[in-house]
Amino acid sequence: MSITDLYQFRAADHSCIFYRNDLELLDSVAPFLLQGIRLGERCFAAQQANFLPILRARLDENLDTKAAEETGSLTLLTVEETYFSGGFFSPDVMIAKLQEESRKAVSNGYSGFRTAGDLSWVKDKATFEQLLKYESMVDQAMRGIAFRGLCQYPFATYSSAVVDRIFLQHRLMLQELPEDGKKYGFSIRNDKVFAELVADRHDPNTRVYYTIQRIGSPDIVSMGSGDSFDCALREAESEIDFFSVQGLKAEQMDC
Repeated sequence: MSITDLYQFRAADHSCIFYRNDLELLDSVAPFLLQGIRLGERCFAAQQANFLPILRARLDENLDTKAAEETGSLTLLTVEETYFSGGFFSPDVMIAKLQEESRKAVSNGYSGFRTAGDLSWVKDKATFEQLLKYESMVDQAMRGIAFRGLCQYPFATYSSAVVDRIFLQHRLMLQELPEDGKKYGFSIRNDKVFAELVADRHDPNTRVYYTIQRIGSPDIVSMGSGDSFDCALREAESEIDFFSVQGLKAEQMDC
């Protein structure tokens, strides 16, 4: 079961996933792009060159990938062709490209623009700070635009403190939990609090539990559950919105 079987990415979602190997990456990126194609969106992916043939093979199981690329509904490029097309990485240039391509997709009759970008090429602190600047610009720059973005990060590369900094730039963070591949971990946030959900990747109908914490604090301020992933997610979103506005403990509700 893929993440798109549990979570239907929404307009203006700017999300990140942390992956440990190509299989985990494939199980996230391929369904994400296929979901976009089914919704009539124009889809774009910037991936490592050695991953592109693996991705194409998986997409071919459910899609005429070559035909989708020829019509323009799907574009698959390397990270070098995307992030370094001008010879260097520029947050401002990338934001301008996202805005232009999103508007062009809608004007050409697509329902939106969906992107999946691998960021494992970031190797030094200076480039990482540039990347965080770019990530922080995305939400503001793409507001009001039919856009869904999924940023991909290799899990083993980053410390927990760095993962936290990356998460702060995204509304949703996804990762497969190291329990024999049986669980997905989801985190959603606003400017003050975040919720963590654990979902069974093989059965979306089992009860899903969540906890809520204030950003920068290890203390759990609320918890709850739902009899499905969608229900638990709605409850968690309602509570973090309440905390953001009221700063008080929300009433716990099970559904």
